[in-house]
Amino acid sequence: MNSFKIKLKNIKLLRSEVRDHPIVFSEGFNIQDVQLEVDSKFNFSDKYLQNFMHFKFEIEDSGKVISLGHFDIIYTFEVNRLEDIVKDEVTKKSLQLNIISIAYSTSRGILYSETKGYSLNDIHLQPISPNDFYQSLLKDKAETEDLSISID
Repeated sequence: MNSFKIKLKNIKLLRSEVRDHPIVFSEGFNIQDVQLEVDSKFNFSDKYLQNFMHFKFEIEDSGKVISLGHFDIIYTFEVNRLEDIVKDEVTKKSLQLNIISIAYSTSRGILYSETKGYSLNDIHLQPISPNDFYQSLLKDKAETEDLSISID
């Protein structure tokens, strides 16, 4: 496996929507009933790698899905020798695992900060195993779409 250097160049909060729907004030509301959808995608271009992180919080009430929060964050990393790295599957996976670790952990703090004062602030993204998360992304993608990664 080849070594690489990564540098976080930019974080953009593309979408930050959070609300306390009246359901959160009802007697039957339980924060554990809130479902969390998490997704991550990679894009490689020149010497930059972008990681798109998606978080959506929903709850079902009487057959109706209610959105309590939706966050999209894009992380841009500068990576030395990126073109060589993406050609080597072992090194590319290692790079992606490192990026997932950084982006997910940073997202935990961003979501905590963005949900201050809302019921969603009681939901904390649990620490994850980057490898398990990566494997779940591959499994989900294999079931729904092409696994190719774009290189501009």
